[in-house]
Amino acid sequence: MEETESRLLRVYCVASDYQGHARLHEAIVDAARRAGLAGASVRKTKMGFSRSGHYFSDLLSEVEIEQQPIVVEIIDSAQRIESFVPALQGLVKGRRLITSETVEVLHYQAESEQSHE
Repeated sequence: MEETESRLLRVYCVASDYQGHARLHEAIVDAARRAGLAGASVRKTKMGFSRSGHYFSDLLSEVEIEQQPIVVEIIDSAQRIESFVPALQGLVKGRRLITSETVEVLHYQAESEQSHE
């Protein structure tokens, strides 16, 4: 991916969300990888609340951990992100929140492009 304007796709879900037998965030990362997107990251959040009023803090009990908010971030060119969205919507199936924003990539070097000295 060259230094260019790109898209950042975010999916907000919780640890207990599943797609089939896989956790939703794992299924999303796997689908992004199979689609050949530039990269994806999963971030567990420390605290949050939802529109429904559900509140989460990592200081709560083990039972609440299943409701821990998770954010999946995927970045690539606008065209590749837009092409991936229908597959993503099929995985999410109306649950949770998906956002997209324009980002400027200032530097990117794929692992395979790094020189190993």
